[in-house]
This record gives sequence, structure tokens and C-alpha cells, in this order.
Amino acid sequence: IHACHAWGREFESRPDRQPKSRVPQPQRLGDFCFPPVLTTVLTWPNSCLLFSEAVTFVPLHLVCVHSGMRFSIFLALFVLALCGCGDAPPTIDGYTYKTVKIGDHEWFAENLKTTVYANGDEIPYSPTHESWRTEEMGMRRSYKKTEEVMNVKYGQLYNWYAVDDERGLCPSGWHVPSDEDWQDLEVFLGMSRADVSLTGDRGSGELGIDTKLKAKSGWNNEGNGTDDFGFSALPGGYCGYDYRFHNAGYGGYWWSSSPSGGFAWTRYLVIFNPGIFRDSRDPQDGRSVRCLRDAD
Repeated sequence: IHACHAWGREFESRPDRQPKSRVPQPQRLGDFCFPPVLTTVLTWPNSCLLFSEAVTFVPLHLVCVHSGMRFSIFLALFVLALCGCGDAPPTIDGYTYKTVKIGDHEWFAENLKTTVYANGDEIPYSPTHESWRTEEMGMRRSYKKTEEVMNVKYGQLYNWYAVDDERGLCPSGWHVPSDEDWQDLEVFLGMSRADVSLTGDRGSGELGIDTKLKAKSGWNNEGNGTDDFGFSALPGGYCGYDYRFHNAGYGGYWWSSSPSGGFAWTRYLVIFNPGIFRDSRDPQDGRSVRCLRDAD
């Protein structure tokens, strides 16, 4: 039996005491133990995400290394901590989101699906037309249970009161983009500062803003885009004041966090127009939400 110290605990490397798991089992390489992922970090520069996840889920599956390597490993971990590349991906309500860097900003690459606020409080599901039409409180709607594939694909539809709730819709370190945040994205895609402040359809013609943002599949009537930057916009439709779903497969509609009088600013893409629409809508509409990383 060979015992080695790791993470302040004793670990015996006898084969008959190894846990049965798909996780790589500990290997005897010396007299000091570390999780297997640490050795991966030393040899694979792109394994920061794996590091952050594996340490969470398999902290007791260890690899023993020679004492002479201790300093090198601790130094590598110290560098990783300084560079911040071990940041965990955004997670809320048990779901981890894909993200994409566009210009100077990092966006969700998919629509929000959470059924809870950032503090864990439930976002009420609107059960009736009357509650959806009259209640000035955060609520959500989703497609019928028989259309679960659509819910996974398109996410939840939130009224603007949920967007504006101080408990937050997005994970810690992220927020619902403001109208100005959306304008910054549009400028990066080629629009002028003068044009982004206009309402209605903007960025059509040669710019083809919609094509750059739309996913390469999922849009009806040959409305797919080129998804130049990985934003992967999908046509999740919206839930109107009438409590009905509209335009799934034909249009994608997203809230901003910015009010506009008694309404709120939105963005939307549709199959029959090559621009991106900026408009203000009733806060009791249900629309998709993307999240944006907070500024450093």
C-alpha cells in the first residue's frame, strides 16, 4: 500500500480500492497527489474549462506525481489563477450556456432558458390570459409541453417586468443588454452611430445584418443566415398581449433592459427582411432574452 497526501487528505493507491467510474482512475507516479485534470492543464493550454468543471465534480479522483514536480504544478496553477482563464462558464437553473466574443463584448450564444431569478426565486409561469394581460410583475411563458424540443431550442419567453426585476434574470457577472449594448453590437456589425439610434428596420442592403446574426439552420422559408460571429440567432417567436404565440420559425425577438416611456426597447429579426429592427413594445409581451457579460 502506498499512501500519499492530497488536498489535505490521505489517499491509498491500492487497485482494489479504486472507485468504479468513467472518470480516469488515480495513477501511482510518485508520492504527491493531484486531480488528473491538473496534469491536463499543464499539457493542454485549452483545458481551463475542463479544469473548472472537473475540480467541481471529481475532486477525489487523484493522480500521484513525483515530489520534484510539486513546485512546477503549483506555479502553473498560480499562473492560471492570475490569468483568469479558469473562469467557470455562466450557469443558472442547472443549465450552462455557450458564449461568444463579438468585438469587445461577450454574449450568450443561445437564448435564456431559466425558470428562476439569479437569487433562486421562481419566475412565475403565467397560467391564464388574464394574468398575462393585467399583472405588472415578472412572468414567463414557454411552448406547450408537447413541444418540449421548441423550449430547449428557443428558450423561455419573458415579459419585460421579469427583465427589469432587481433579482436579475442572468447569472452572476452577466446582465440583460441595454439598448446601448445592442447599438454597440450593431456598430461592430457595420452600422453607423447615426443609424443605430433610428427605429424600424436598419442595417439592410449590403450590410445584411440579419444574415450575420442568424443561425445557419432553423429558419423557415430559406431564411437561414451565415452566423458570421456565432451569435446563432433563432426564430423563437413571441407571446403577445393576446396570450398567443406568434411567428416561431419566422422571427426572433429579444428584449433590452432599457425602458422607452411606458414601453421597452427590443430587437428583432424576421425572414423577409435583411435588417435588424429596433422598436419599443408593450412590457407585457413575452420575448426572448440574451445575456451579456458585465464590463470588467
